[in-house]
Amino acid sequence: MADPRAPVYAPLLRGLHWLMFVILAVSAAGGVWTHYLPQDGALRGQVLLAHKSLGVVLFGLVILRVLFRLLLGTPPYRPALGKFNEKLAGAAHLLLYAVMFALPITGYVMSMAGQHEFALFGYYPVPNYIPANKNLAEAAQGGHMLLAYLLGALVVLHLLAALWHKMRGDNVYERMWPA
Repeated sequence: MADPRAPVYAPLLRGLHWLMFVILAVSAAGGVWTHYLPQDGALRGQVLLAHKSLGVVLFGLVILRVLFRLLLGTPPYRPALGKFNEKLAGAAHLLLYAVMFALPITGYVMSMAGQHEFALFGYYPVPNYIPANKNLAEAAQGGHMLLAYLLGALVVLHLLAALWHKMRGDNVYERMWPA
């Protein structure tokens, strides 16, 4: 049975975790949906604008989350998971953060190199620091797709690990669950 007194993540980190989960899910759904919409349709343009805008927001949030995680630290595992499991968890989290950081960058490069500049939520122009380059845009698109699939797989593994910890009752699940 989980110990309600076991250490948990700071409320700010728990809030960022769940906010990012919701935004990521909406953004991913939009990214997938665009593949089923007509190429020249207005709806596709709006969905892509929302997808790109949410990607910019997620990029900012992942930077904030890493900074706050470094500042606030992480709660210890109680009971201890053992060195192997702790190393595995650390590696999985590092990979998740790396992919969440790289995914918006590849999306940005793909958009800007492909001359698809946009304004954040249609209002605030996102600066373009990338010259037009069809080959770069195509390479970034391939990287973006690969990272999207990798993130999807990592999220599924993350959810399965959370359920495994919940079934074990070892307090790992409760560390990030909203209070």
